[in-house]
Order: sequence, then structure tokens, then C-alpha cells
Amino acid sequence: MTSYPWPMALYAAAIAATVLGMLAVSFVLGTHHNEKATGEPYESGISVTGQAWMRQGAWFWLIGALFVAFDLETVFLYVWVRAARELGWDGYAKIVVFAVILLVGLAWLWRGGALDAGPAGRKAPAPDADRLAAYRRDATYVPPAPEAPASEPGAEA
Repeated sequence: MTSYPWPMALYAAAIAATVLGMLAVSFVLGTHHNEKATGEPYESGISVTGQAWMRQGAWFWLIGALFVAFDLETVFLYVWVRAARELGWDGYAKIVVFAVILLVGLAWLWRGGALDAGPAGRKAPAPDADRLAAYRRDATYVPPAPEAPASEPGAEA
């Protein structure tokens, strides 16, 4: 059985033509102006304030990691639902064990406070105005000198 290289070459040529065609149409039909707001991100009509390079607290990353983990588990549950009839009672028992382990993990995280990052839960301390201004100015922060403790009334200085 002989193979001919021309189908693959034709396919590669079609891909190249499609890509070049899209770039050409985009260049011809696209806007060619450079105004003040052209390079700024559109934030639903709200003026942009601050910088995009703000540090996120540990709660932000923790909630993100938990979301990814539990979202991935829902994919497994969806696959089980699609194959539930073929798996039978044995598959049902295994998915119940899987769901119980997930619920125990969720309860453990909830009880430990990992999900209390919202307005009613634990809050990160509000950023100090001077620290935030220094961060925006040159992305370096020098902590202020500690204040001297106030003397108690009636004590000699």
C-alpha cells in the first residue's frame, strides 16, 4: 500500500491559507487609530484606577485552588451520571463513597474556616493608605518607624 504525501501538503496549505486570510481580513477591516483610551482595558464603563499588579492575599489563592479541586470533582460526577446504567449498583456504591469523601473534605474545610473569606467571614486587614501609596509610586515599601508609646497620665517623662 503506497501513501501519497499530497493530502497532507494540501491540508497544510489550506491551514496556512486560512490563517493568512484571517490576518489579512483583520488588518483590512480593523480600526487603525491610536487614541488616548485605545490601549486601556474596558471595565464596563468604569474608569480604571490603580495598577493591575496588586498583590493578592493567601485567601484569594486558597479559594481559587479549592474551586479548581471541587470543580474537577464535579466532572467526575458528571461522567458517572452519563455511565450510571452501565455501572450498576457496584458503580453506585463507589460513587456514593466518592461523594461522602468529598462531603467530609468540604465539611473539614468549612469547619477549619477555609471558606470564610467573604464579607461575613474573616477579612484581610485593610491596606494602609501610606503603604498603598508607596506601592503604587515605586513598588517598594519601607515600613514607617514605630511610634513611641504614649506615657500614662501622672507618670513623669
